[in-house]
Amino acid sequence: MDGFAMDPLEIEIGELLRAADAGRPLLLLDVRNEDDFARWQIAGRCSIETENVPYFEFLEDPDRALRRVPTDRAVVAVCATGDSSAMVVDLLREAGVAARNLA
Repeated sequence: MDGFAMDPLEIEIGELLRAADAGRPLLLLDVRNEDDFARWQIAGRCSIETENVPYFEFLEDPDRALRRVPTDRAVVAVCATGDSSAMVVDLLREAGVAARNLA
């Protein structure tokens, strides 16, 4: 995935939006609970595919949660504070998924 896994662990929102605007294949992995996800999502000038897999699913059944994450593009994980998404990024990288945490 373009060496994304070798990039720093975090990505700034501006860099994420520039990558999306450039047409780079990305998945925004929102790891907040379903209620928070329903209340607000990140929106840009162009559509960014978003998947909601709450972080607690990665704790309860990591293999099942990992199967829900596409591996054919770079993944950017997001949560309200960055802590849960950072934990998920660590799990994703251990599984060989190109992932970064949204700073």
